[in-house]
Amino acid sequence: MVGLGILEISPVRSSSPGSIFFPSPSSPTFDPITPFFIMSILRNIKSLTPLLDRVLVQRIKPEAKTASGIFLPEAAVKEQNEAQVLAVGPGLFDKDGKRLPMGVAAGDKVLIPQFGGNSVKVGEEEYTLFRDHDILAKIKE
Repeated sequence: MVGLGILEISPVRSSSPGSIFFPSPSSPTFDPITPFFIMSILRNIKSLTPLLDRVLVQRIKPEAKTASGIFLPEAAVKEQNEAQVLAVGPGLFDKDGKRLPMGVAAGDKVLIPQFGGNSVKVGEEEYTLFRDHDILAKIKE
């Protein structure tokens, strides 16, 4: 639930793991006020700050054109496991109450699992939230 003063917005889990969507106008649970607030909340990805040990990433789209100039069909271009870190949470606490440092920072290029994480869609762009320990590697260039 997302609390907005006196209103709360209830997301609904979809059939695909980790993704969340909000009811459509044809849904019996539709509230006409909800889409207005969702659009105002998630209009810009910069308004989204990860909590605890979560990392907000955006997958790097694979090239649809080869080095020799041949355009590849969408079916031949698979989703890559490389992503750009957009934002990181402050980190978890250890048993003594001290904050543990995060393994990645905003701007890092990382290797992520093929599946998993929580999808967040803002406009036409799709982002994913992973936990810090789910990030497989940091890519140094």
